[in-house]
Amino acid sequence: MSAETNRRIENLIRYGVVAEVDCAARRVRVQSGEILTDWLPWCAFRAGTTKIWSPVTVGEQCVIFAPSGELSTGFVLAGIYCLEFDTPSNSPDEHVIEFADGAKIEYNQASSSLKISGINTALVQASTSVTLETPVVKCTQNLEVAENVLIGGNLAMSGSAGGGNAEIKGNVKVQGNVKSQADIVAGSVSLKNHTHTGDSGGTTGKPNG
Repeated sequence: MSAETNRRIENLIRYGVVAEVDCAARRVRVQSGEILTDWLPWCAFRAGTTKIWSPVTVGEQCVIFAPSGELSTGFVLAGIYCLEFDTPSNSPDEHVIEFADGAKIEYNQASSSLKISGINTALVQASTSVTLETPVVKCTQNLEVAENVLIGGNLAMSGSAGGGNAEIKGNVKVQGNVKSQADIVAGSVSLKNHTHTGDSGGTTGKPNG
């Protein structure tokens, strides 16, 4: 077998480490032993009408597949765990995506729980609507709503942090009764404790309970 044939067979499949990344060109150079390849394309998860962009990184372990043993026509399949880039989990029930800034998406199929952590902001843009179909939605901090709020059920407030207080800037229209277990004050006039000037002078008593 000739040296050229041996070279081609050896180059059909080679392990290596990503040495350089050109995201604009979607190409990488791979260090495989003493060989530094030319710029080669890497395999994406999807690259048709459905597209996924998650570029490989320098230091990522990979495999070069070179048809006919020509490295110049090869392509790169990355995603082999190594000491520098170890697994983000070793649980058979977890599916984890971890990013360079520490952000993480975790789904545990044993507990059917999804967790997203380590992010600064999140934005969901929908032209029609966003639906949360669940018995309870919890917001542990402040909630800001830029426009109208429509509530189909009852509204209860019993917050301990703010004392269950409500402040409204604007008019309030109620179609139904208003009940209060405490006083109602309009301006400086108390509903429970106000008096009127009597017909014969003096003032009347407080309203009857």
